[in-house]
Amino acid sequence: MATGVELRRYRKNKGFTLMELAQTVGVSASYLSEIEQGKKKPSVKITKRICSALGIVPGEVLPFKTDLDEQEISQGEKIRLARLRKGWNLTETGKKAGISPAYLSQIERGQVNPSIAVLKRLTQVLEVSLPVVANQTSPSELGQRIKKMRSSLGLTQQELAGQAGISISLVIQIEEGKSGPSLETLERIAIALDISPCSLILDPESDIETHLANIPADVRQMLIDPRNQVLLKAVSDFNEGEFRFLLNFIELYKQNQQSSPNE
Repeated sequence: MATGVELRRYRKNKGFTLMELAQTVGVSASYLSEIEQGKKKPSVKITKRICSALGIVPGEVLPFKTDLDEQEISQGEKIRLARLRKGWNLTETGKKAGISPAYLSQIERGQVNPSIAVLKRLTQVLEVSLPVVANQTSPSELGQRIKKMRSSLGLTQQELAGQAGISISLVIQIEEGKSGPSLETLERIAIALDISPCSLILDPESDIETHLANIPADVRQMLIDPRNQVLLKAVSDFNEGEFRFLLNFIELYKQNQQSSPNE
């Protein structure tokens, strides 16, 4: 994503050797060298680390991007993002989903359209909602999320455009829902907002509402019971460790029920 020549120039101007910057960023000197030579494309996380170490904003090293050739994020790109968020390679993800690495690679590159059954398996192992992956997030919904995040950071549209290395007209079009950003543009915006692109397209707030809508009527009725509201309030105060413990307990209980159906 970043321009290698520009990164090298900034590094030298700051007086960093290749080894010194690599150690600061937490990558190998050989990997950083490949980035500067344009042989490797750094992740959003690494790009932010490099820019932070050099004291620059990403927009200073990213090639300026105009409004042309914007293509909305595909189903395959969403699956790839979800896989990378897990830190899994093609082989281990394919094994978990019961498909070959080659087939998964074709899905991610948009060369094949997987069946619903395969999509379900992939979304289950990647822990992402099937509707989010199978359906395009509406440009207006995505635009509102970006606008909300930008406003919360106190950034103007001009400042976001500058830090992301894109035109202000593109920022306006995206926020107004008139244009759906490409994955590259979304990654640029995510860097500027200091968030993961996954949080913008894979973790929509509306997905929670989808899960609630799928709760059986009898369970919803139980949740309305004032006596059960005490439990819900307790859960809302959980920290991450406590919540994970609860989820693990539920999973163990379900496994026990499945293994002892007559008890």
